[in-house]
Amino acid sequence: MHPRDRTSDPLQHLRFALETMPGSRKYVFTPATRAEILSELYVAFWGPYAHLFLPNSNSSLPLHKTLSQVQSDLGFAGAGRADAPVPGRSCSRIFKKGDSCFRCKDCALDDSCVMCANCFHATNHSDHNVSFFIAQQPGGCCDCGDEEAWRVPLQCPSHPPSRRTDVDSTPKFSTKPLSPGGPPMQDRVSVPHELQETMRRTVGYALDFVLDTLDYSPDESSVPSNEADLRLQPSADPMMKDQYCVVIWNDDKHSFEEVIKLLCDMTNRTREEATAVANRIDENGREIIDMNTNVTRLLEMAQSITHIDLGVTIRRAYDTFREQVSEVIIEWLLDLTRSRLGTDYMILREVIAAELMSPRRRDSGSYNANAHAILSLKEIPNPARLDALFLYHTRLWKKPRLSCKEIYASVISLSSEHKLSLAGHFANVYPRIIDAYLLVDREAETSIKYFALQLFTVPSVALHVVRNHKLISRLLAIIAAFFTNQISDKHIVYPPQADGKLDVESPPFKSKRFMPVFSDLRYLCHTQSVQGLIARNRDYIMQFAKTCQLFMCVNPNKRAVTSHVEYETDAWISVFNVTLSLSRVIKTYGEAYSNATPAELVSAIGTVVHNILAVCTLAEDRLDREKFAPISFHDVSFGGAIYEVIEFDVLEGWVSFHHSLHWLLAELFKHVDLLTEQSLAKVGLRNIRDVLSQRANDKATLTIIDFPLRVLSMIAQIRTGLWVRNGFAIRGQLLHYRDYMLRELCYDQDLFILQVALVVLDPSVVIVTILDRFGLLGYFGSDIPQYAYEGPQLSSMVEELLYVLITILTETANPSKMSINDAIRREIIHALAMGPCSYTDLVKRVAERLVEDVSFERMLLEVAHFKSPETATESGVYELRDEMYDEVNPFFYHYTRNKREEVETVLRNRLKKKTGLAEPVIVPKPFIVTSGPFAGITTAFETKALLQVMFYSIYNVLSITTSSGSAPPSAEAILDQAIHLVMVALVEQYTRLLRMLGIPPLSTLPHQDTLQNALSGWFLDDLFGQRDKALTCLRCNTLPNDAAICLMDYGEHGECNMHTQVCGGTIGIYFLVKRCSLLYLFANNGTFSQSPYLDAHGEVDISMRRGRRQFLHYARWEEIRKNWLNHQIPTIVARKLESSLDAGGWETL
Repeated sequence: MHPRDRTSDPLQHLRFALETMPGSRKYVFTPATRAEILSELYVAFWGPYAHLFLPNSNSSLPLHKTLSQVQSDLGFAGAGRADAPVPGRSCSRIFKKGDSCFRCKDCALDDSCVMCANCFHATNHSDHNVSFFIAQQPGGCCDCGDEEAWRVPLQCPSHPPSRRTDVDSTPKFSTKPLSPGGPPMQDRVSVPHELQETMRRTVGYALDFVLDTLDYSPDESSVPSNEADLRLQPSADPMMKDQYCVVIWNDDKHSFEEVIKLLCDMTNRTREEATAVANRIDENGREIIDMNTNVTRLLEMAQSITHIDLGVTIRRAYDTFREQVSEVIIEWLLDLTRSRLGTDYMILREVIAAELMSPRRRDSGSYNANAHAILSLKEIPNPARLDALFLYHTRLWKKPRLSCKEIYASVISLSSEHKLSLAGHFANVYPRIIDAYLLVDREAETSIKYFALQLFTVPSVALHVVRNHKLISRLLAIIAAFFTNQISDKHIVYPPQADGKLDVESPPFKSKRFMPVFSDLRYLCHTQSVQGLIARNRDYIMQFAKTCQLFMCVNPNKRAVTSHVEYETDAWISVFNVTLSLSRVIKTYGEAYSNATPAELVSAIGTVVHNILAVCTLAEDRLDREKFAPISFHDVSFGGAIYEVIEFDVLEGWVSFHHSLHWLLAELFKHVDLLTEQSLAKVGLRNIRDVLSQRANDKATLTIIDFPLRVLSMIAQIRTGLWVRNGFAIRGQLLHYRDYMLRELCYDQDLFILQVALVVLDPSVVIVTILDRFGLLGYFGSDIPQYAYEGPQLSSMVEELLYVLITILTETANPSKMSINDAIRREIIHALAMGPCSYTDLVKRVAERLVEDVSFERMLLEVAHFKSPETATESGVYELRDEMYDEVNPFFYHYTRNKREEVETVLRNRLKKKTGLAEPVIVPKPFIVTSGPFAGITTAFETKALLQVMFYSIYNVLSITTSSGSAPPSAEAILDQAIHLVMVALVEQYTRLLRMLGIPPLSTLPHQDTLQNALSGWFLDDLFGQRDKALTCLRCNTLPNDAAICLMDYGEHGECNMHTQVCGGTIGIYFLVKRCSLLYLFANNGTFSQSPYLDAHGEVDISMRRGRRQFLHYARWEEIRKNWLNHQIPTIVARKLESSLDAGGWETL
């Protein structure tokens, strides 16, 4: 019968058909059943208006065909072709499994922003860092045209930017008036009111049918223990017939072979039949393997399947049939999102969106069937169908789950208003979504939880759900409740009890699913808009600090002294997985304060300090009091002075690798631009010391730094071999703590806390505290002569201590707030200094955050050459450019001892070739931080405590060698470190050293081109037009070509020659700005030398012809200073004259 000939309401006919279908079909679902359901749905949906959806009004859909397929095949109203460009509307093409997705790091805001093949090829990505991948499941969409997704406009011709007009583009269907959410479109159609109502009612009924069915579905697969419990299962069957189905569910634990063998054994299927069933389980997510009335046999079969932990349910055939109908309804709704009404391809999505966000029909007999669902929905004001669908997602199986996610993706592509509205509904039920994901979901990879990636990475959405739905607070509460095992009846308690305790052996720590929850938190906190909220609102740092408190000092270790540990637990692996996830959030949270004012940053530091002290002093009941004693102090004598330091022995006490609050504090102190004296003066503070002294006196500050210091001492002892009886677990923790994935999140943070200590406390106290914690006060000349170590262990501990001291006294990345580009450049240079390596090996040596940065490949090409493979079996390698070796520091703190020795050998060999010296000396790089709160770190070199450490480092090695007749273990390494420390001190105290030696120091040069700009415009250019003569004397920092001298007639020699006689006697050194070179003068002879300035490409801009900005090259500048100190100027001039390479011209200067 043709749809126009129907006399009854099509929706009533649909309702009757779906309600009676299970019995009329005898619970057997066939392809013909699917076709009948689709036909009834389409007829009810369009009523007498089929001609608006199909080209021939007398035609109907072919059997088994969907509307979008037919429209595309017939090219109906432009279906199957690219839509006309609409300014301001994004592409939003939904990816299907197998589609190509493209990602451009240079253009994308983050890694979640992708393009379809058409948009990628339509835009310019020349020389960009581009990658592509194949979509493994549907649901994602193309972000081309979305202004929030890209750093720069893509200029895609198919998705031009918005013209910012004020045309009303309110969607056609909504439960409430929406503000203009999308740009105006052409080809919108006028929809008859009757059709509007028909479409709306049909979609609404279809959604309610799905929800009514899922009301009775279980959250997880389980089998009743007996027939009585089986018959008591909730069911929608009005007849309660004893016809049951056994259903096997897909999971991520079992292989095809296991399932095939099981089916052959349990159901007497052939291998071919079992293989077909297994393939359907994998493709669809579940499959019925048996249906009959023999309840006893079905129950035995189901219980046997559960023995291998394979998901299986046994339920009434009526309910199972309705679930199969629901799968077809979801498929139909998805098809509508791909279809069009005439030329309008948006309106059907708007209909679905409006009904999804409308309240569920209240007259449903099954509405109160599920207690947990109704409880969750009661937490939400005015719950919509969408809220229930999100909650019921875990009750669906693979295919309808993916279809639902694709439907949701089509809704958020309608407009920003729809995106915010759907995100709000998602945020409403997010805690329960996490419940299901963490505790009951049998197939996590298709969980609706992963839809958060498409929402939380959008800046406007992130701001909306954080500000209006308090999602950060809720996420932190979920994390706290989950890891304190506050779980009741498969639900995480919300809000959690504040006094919960961690148990690293509990199931939450062993779960593998918690990491994406931390990722969601990081996505939210990473967006610029939310970072501004975090910085401005103190509540966020207070809540986060409370969460970090939970993980303070988790899983502590104590040295096994007399016997090996009896049982080596692997709980530390789970703890480090949690630490990795949490520390990434900590870094993002800390970075938010780059948007803060000095007052906001000081307040945040105070909050974190308060929480650290509350934990470490046992003021709050967080630490195990059987393992951690109250803080106590003792007096130690060192260098003729008495110091009061914390009393703790790492060899005897409990020490944890995990100090999350300290890592957060370190991140806050990295905002050095907000901690300068000028910035702090605005909040009534004098310096960085006052920032801490508001909340902590000197003893409290020592308490704060002691916990990271204990870790550094412990890892030194582990490396020395003092913890061997603790087994592999302790070694594994050390390797992970210093591994490149965790290094900058944990190990580097602990070292930076010691650098902070050097500027907020008396450096002598800090150094003595370090010596005490390492147990080496006696070795370095304390009045207490006994040593905690003997023989090789003592030497190894001394070596480890010197390594820590060198690091905290020379490392400049955090004290200078090194830019991300400079940090990447430095890491690559030091990674390649050991020798060429492939890209794969290189990224294993560099922190993950730096590798993922958009500028990584660009910086790599700046500092290295790529050497192509010569044969098919070889790999291409990157080789460090020769001039980059000048920037290598052999004592770079990410080097191990072996790597340091390798690099030192490479550098010495280069110096031998360069200087001709048999034993060249590698001069340390200066501490370049000359301003800001950390400029005072170098004052530690003036303390008696550090001088005594340097002295005894050398003295003890020589003394032991003399007394025993042989060098002690690690003698060469200790001397190397001690002499390096002495040389660093001499470099830092450069002016005082030169004064002692009677050598006049060189003046300094600016880092960038300020000197060049200033000198190139001097008035002498106007007097003589001689721009090439803009120069400065590096001896006295004056301009020799002043009017008083320049107007004198000196014959053949210019003013520099005459100035040398006044300033330096017979030796002069000048920087010629315009010429971009150095001039050396000695005894009426001279020569030019290379400029200490290079451009961004590492090249000299001779005579400044290119006009590029020039940057001071520190390695070259240090070489110049070294030549000056070593009286090498006469030698340089003589060699140039002898080699006849000098082009001359210096005489006239």
